[in-house]
Amino acid sequence: MSSGDLVLKWVWPKVEDLRNADLYSTRESGDVKEFQFETPPADTIFVTYFFRFNHHTGRFEEAGRLEWFPSSERGGTVYFGERQVQMNALHRKNKATSRSRRFKSNKGNEYKWKKGSDAGMKELDFVCVDSWRRVVGRWSNESQTLTMTAGGFAIFDELVVTLWLQIWRREKGFW
Repeated sequence: MSSGDLVLKWVWPKVEDLRNADLYSTRESGDVKEFQFETPPADTIFVTYFFRFNHHTGRFEEAGRLEWFPSSERGGTVYFGERQVQMNALHRKNKATSRSRRFKSNKGNEYKWKKGSDAGMKELDFVCVDSWRRVVGRWSNESQTLTMTAGGFAIFDELVVTLWLQIWRREKGFW
């Protein structure tokens, strides 16, 4: 980890409900909530909103949402602002035997999440690399933290949301 990395601690208010999460960074002044996932507690709403903290205004702003297909925990549509992406496009296999999951950023660059065991880490960990195999993010399941390198800052929302989807799919048994 370098001094320019951003470490986000993930906290699930209810461990049994992964659709709600708060992400905190640690600063000199204390922990700061940087990002949150929020799913309204209604059976008829199949939407998870995600919000990013704006340090200039001091408020959370909606960064996007996930619209789940009714009766499905596998599919839906993700909105990064106005950009619409099918959930499966953020969790794509390159080959049938692939153990990594790829996604394209809003600028068209390709990234992939690899299981930790395929990257010299623990089985439940993940690492995200760009197309030049440079690490842009690491997930430690043990500490529940995402360490984002400078290369990940340009895709902050996409990195956080795609990691959240990897964790969701792994926990549901369809990674």
